[in-house]
Amino acid sequence: MSEEKVNVSLLGRTARKMVAVANRVPRLSRMSGREIEETRERFYEKEKPWRCPEHLENTVIGMGEFTMELLRTASAKEEMSTQEKVESSAEEDDPEGAATDDPAAEQEKKTEAAILKKLLERISGREEYREDPRAEGRGIILQLHGGGYYGKFHNLYRHTAAMYHEVSGGLDVLSVDYRVAPEHPHPAALEDALKAYEWILAQAYDTDYVFVAGDSAGGGLALALCLYLRDHGMPLPAGIVTMI
Repeated sequence: MSEEKVNVSLLGRTARKMVAVANRVPRLSRMSGREIEETRERFYEKEKPWRCPEHLENTVIGMGEFTMELLRTASAKEEMSTQEKVESSAEEDDPEGAATDDPAAEQEKKTEAAILKKLLERISGREEYREDPRAEGRGIILQLHGGGYYGKFHNLYRHTAAMYHEVSGGLDVLSVDYRVAPEHPHPAALEDALKAYEWILAQAYDTDYVFVAGDSAGGGLALALCLYLRDHGMPLPAGIVTMI
């Protein structure tokens, strides 16, 4: 019996990657500091170089004690839509989940896009969010990765950055490879997140289109960052997205 190709959405493939990565992450709770460092380094050494979609450019920014990666549109003169190119890149990494011409799959994509559009409208408080020309090139999402404050930034979050760029209608995405334990305990992660946010403010992005997003530990860090901003009278982002 021949295998039937199953259509998997971009969100579905991203979720599958997250589960796969989580299942491979070693359990470090019973290890010493040195054992944690060695095990973690072996884990990340196995990771393949990330292939940035051809319509995007990913720039590494050195910040002294940590680095950031800025993902943005490479050129405004692209014939293929952002969603099509992100889907194409995901299919290269995951050929068994490649999309087909199935009308049902296309309708699913449109439904997902509509749901995500409404989400961005709600967190920004602006119903014209996707239609406002200031969004592309003027707005940015600060992504804070998960990993229990000991896991480093890796390819899953580069895929997620590309998805954020697509569903937001072209916002830049700044991902922070913040310092982690056991070498750098609290408040190192918060200090790095704050420096990244200050870098965004210095670039003159429109604060109506600045968002902070994080999952797991990154979600907690996103909230901690915004509380710090509030308590110190600094400009707040237009919205926060946190995930378990």
